[in-house]
Parts: sequence; C-alpha cells; structure tokens
Amino acid sequence: MDFHSKVNVLASGEVQVAETIQIYTGGSENDRIRHGLVRNFPVDYKHTAGFVSSVPWHITSATLDGRAVPLNMKKNGADQDLYVGDPNNEIEPGIHTFVINYNTSQQVRHYKDYDEVAWNATGSRWHFPIENAACDITLPSGVQIHNTNCHTGVSGSTETNCSFQQSAPNVYSFKKAMVLCSRGRA
Repeated sequence: MDFHSKVNVLASGEVQVAETIQIYTGGSENDRIRHGLVRNFPVDYKHTAGFVSSVPWHITSATLDGRAVPLNMKKNGADQDLYVGDPNNEIEPGIHTFVINYNTSQQVRHYKDYDEVAWNATGSRWHFPIENAACDITLPSGVQIHNTNCHTGVSGSTETNCSFQQSAPNVYSFKKAMVLCSRGRA
C-alpha cells in the first residue's frame, strides 16, 4: 500500500486533509479489500488529568479510481471507522486509488511559548503493510518553525525511520524510510 497525505493547517487551527491511498486488491495479503477500505480515526482521547476530549472529523468526499463512492462512519470504541466503498459491489482485482478528503480541528496544541502540530499521517490500525508513506504539511503564511521531526512505528514510538525537508515556503515534506507493519504484526 502507498499512502500520501496533504495536510493544510489553516490560521484558525482547522486542518484540511487529502489522503491518496493506492493499493493492490485481489492478492492473499489484501483479500480484505472486496468492497473498499476501512480508514480508522481516533476520536476520544484520555488526558493525563483524567478527562476525555473528542476530536471532530468531517469527511467531505471520497473517490475510488476517480469516481465518488459511498461513505459510512461507525463508532468503534474510542475511534470511528470510515468505510469507503460500495457494500453492494465488489472491486475488481488490480491496483486502485482511493482519495479521502476531510477536515478536523483540535490538532494544534497551544503552549506558552509555541504551538505544535502533532500529526499521525497514516493512522495505525491498517490491516496491510504500508510500503511507501509521505506527508506534505502546509502551515499558515508567516509561521516561524523552531523544530521539526518525524517518528515511525506504533503509537507513542520515538523511532525516527523517516526524513523531512522544507519543500516550499511553509511546506514540510516527510517520508518514511521503512515498511510500516500492519496492526498485529511485529
């Protein structure tokens, strides 16, 4: 699976995202993709102080090979699962491209001396390994960057098998340097 996201952080703190996911269907590894993809979004976060906050996700559109497809969102514990595809039609075996567009907020953390964008570009609940992952983050004009880093691995990991560069004014491009294993795999 190849995963590329374009993340646009607005001055208001809202985040607009376009994810392009290319995957081969029909092989034994990807036999779960018969009708479409399931994209997991973390919604409820438990803070160290003990309270839970909810993060909104608003899906604006999704396509499969350039054609609009049905969407269905279902609560799954502290997460929401987005089903992208037609439950009544099977996808032909081959290479397919899904594009998911959505908006979210509460992704910018505000501290005394700085603000922070902490973004999980791919999510962590895929049933398939991610062979190629990249993310372009565009920040509001005039934002001063003091620190940039990226991490790979399971949630909370400090592994840094990735690289990043400033690819344009206020645009930072990140790429992972290893296969990201599917959930349940080492």
